[in-house]
Amino acid sequence: MEQSVSVKAEWEDHEESSSACPLDSVTMEQPVSIKVEWNVLEDHEESSAVDPLNLEDTKVKEIDDESCDVEAAEEVTLAEGLKEEASDNEDRASTSPYLPNGMASEESRYNVSNPDYIKKILELLLENDDVEGIEDRPGTSGKHGQSIVYNLQEEDCDTNVSEKIEEREDDSESEQSDTSSSSDGEDEDFFVCNRKQRGNAAETFFWKKTPYNNSQRVVKHNLVNKLPGVIGNARGKREILDTWMCFFDDIMLDMIVNHTNQYIDSIREAYSRPRDVLHTDKSEIKAFIGLLYLTGLYKAGRTSLEDLWDNEGFGIEIFRLTMSLKRFRFILQTLRFDDQVTRQQRRQIDRLAPVRELFEEFVKNCQACYYVGEDVTIDELLEAFRGRCPFIQHIPSKPAKYGIKMFAAVDSKMYYTCNLEIYAGRQPEGRFQVSNKSSDVVERMVTPIQNSGRNVTADNWFSDVTLVQALSEKHRLSYVGTLKKNKWQIPKELRKVKQRKPFSSVFAFREEATMVSYVPHRKKMKKNVILISSVHMNDAIDETTGEKKKPVILTYYNEHKAGVDMVGKMCSLYDVHRGTKRWPMVVFFSLLNIAGINSQIVYLGNGNTEMPRRLFLRKLGRELVVDQLMKRALLPYFPRTMLERIREFLPHIRQPVVSNDNFSRYQCEKRKRCKPCLRNKKTRLTKYFCQTCGKYLCLQHCAFVCASACSARCFEIENKDDDDDGDDDL
Repeated sequence: MEQSVSVKAEWEDHEESSSACPLDSVTMEQPVSIKVEWNVLEDHEESSAVDPLNLEDTKVKEIDDESCDVEAAEEVTLAEGLKEEASDNEDRASTSPYLPNGMASEESRYNVSNPDYIKKILELLLENDDVEGIEDRPGTSGKHGQSIVYNLQEEDCDTNVSEKIEEREDDSESEQSDTSSSSDGEDEDFFVCNRKQRGNAAETFFWKKTPYNNSQRVVKHNLVNKLPGVIGNARGKREILDTWMCFFDDIMLDMIVNHTNQYIDSIREAYSRPRDVLHTDKSEIKAFIGLLYLTGLYKAGRTSLEDLWDNEGFGIEIFRLTMSLKRFRFILQTLRFDDQVTRQQRRQIDRLAPVRELFEEFVKNCQACYYVGEDVTIDELLEAFRGRCPFIQHIPSKPAKYGIKMFAAVDSKMYYTCNLEIYAGRQPEGRFQVSNKSSDVVERMVTPIQNSGRNVTADNWFSDVTLVQALSEKHRLSYVGTLKKNKWQIPKELRKVKQRKPFSSVFAFREEATMVSYVPHRKKMKKNVILISSVHMNDAIDETTGEKKKPVILTYYNEHKAGVDMVGKMCSLYDVHRGTKRWPMVVFFSLLNIAGINSQIVYLGNGNTEMPRRLFLRKLGRELVVDQLMKRALLPYFPRTMLERIREFLPHIRQPVVSNDNFSRYQCEKRKRCKPCLRNKKTRLTKYFCQTCGKYLCLQHCAFVCASACSARCFEIENKDDDDDGDDDL
């Protein structure tokens, strides 16, 4: 009688296994039929030729006693080849420049699931003096079994969304009271759901009461095939300004300069003095943005501009040195992001015409600089605004209540924003008209990560059973989220809570997803929360939750749901927003906030000097204003005291050297009146003048420097009236 022996070899992620033939331990005394199945659970690149979950690639051999050794050896050779390929991937990753200083692990691999790496980066991004509670928490596993090592405390988010699901009683529609069931029929092994139309069952949905498969084998849409980290032109950037310009590149800056100058030309006739409507340039726009970052750094978004430019000791000096208050206000009023001539024509098919080009360029840059980790959160951002806007939204659960709604896809561990979409309501007919259904929004938001095996986490506004199926089949992505109770695919046994005990769970299973209903309260008016997951395929309970007996699906959702809200809080901490009546400026301020966060993540990912977010933004603001300071230091009629402060701020700018050989350059044949003396109602003729500003000066108002080219001031006659106010409009 033939015997059948099944031998299965598996290699888990980052674990070495023996390449010895599995047939060595089998005694061949009679004809033996052996089934050898190889399953390599390794993160393959897109170009990998072997799919471990494709049945065509699974090696199943029926061999007899005579051919056992030969064919088994071939199987082992195949397995060794796959292991070598996985080892090569690890070697390539080990040479990655993404690890910051001192963060090399035993695996020597950049991995956003690395507890030390995550904790270090989050400490720098969130700053311990502002956000506390980033602690290791064992017991909750990710998709591939890694430990989720940080716990977001209640203060980590700016809304109630950060609280655990069972504590959300008012703002979640998935916790509404029990409704009429859409399920008919009883079955011992299945839950049956019917969608009724005109009293008849139009569609039937079956859920199994027990798991389909208890094995730990990872399904296809959960296999991550791209390493997270810095990519593209952002790799190897060592300077803070260079990293930031990966997001606001020269194309975007030129776009702002050109459209702003176009608008300045259109309003020039309204000004009596031409110097009040001068064109702007790239260095001035960068300086304007740098001052906005510094405004957010000092939390002065609602502070009067006069207080920031105060010259009596109460203002911030860098603001006065960079540009005048009048010029800053002028740029703030005239900043434009689109062609004014064609705007009305474009508005007929696009409500977002004033910011469309700039917004899409920014999103493209975000996707080209960094590839997110294995968990992505999709949620809403609300940028505060109460002015005139055709698509303004009201969301009571958000701090701002009213504003411009944006959908965001964020790495739930590193808080990197990889995709954005502005909700513009119902667009006019044309190429910009898109569906605003929640499932369609999610499918558009996951475009940058499709076919990568990532997991998407979202709340009940986005979740739907059909969405979970579409993500796994079309995009090869998994999904975890809460469900509203009005979904007809939910069995009535999961909706009702009257006979349920507190902290009890009821599971329902399909091949592509698992649904769970959990009762989180002991209150008389019991409510339950319903979740769906295509990551978890069993009825596991998280033992670390004690008597609450939370399902693993619930704890997994709690760990990854707050990514977008954390970005919202980080933006509000150092917000660049200023009061404005123009909604395109609100979008522009929001992009600056997100660029500040993303650029620091890329900067740290390149292994540069570790610094907290506050210091990073201060250095970024300084580097953005340097070009404008250098240009302003060379302007004629510039106040001497301010020029000296700029030279202290930029030590490489030195005073001009005057020697005996070229002293004649500072004299003229025809004498003119000394300007400081003229202000004092004195008439004093002189042949000396300043080469920088062109003023005629008598010897009383001149300063002498050493003729030995050391540019050191040797003698100066003080005069309290020798300071000129200069041109305050520049």
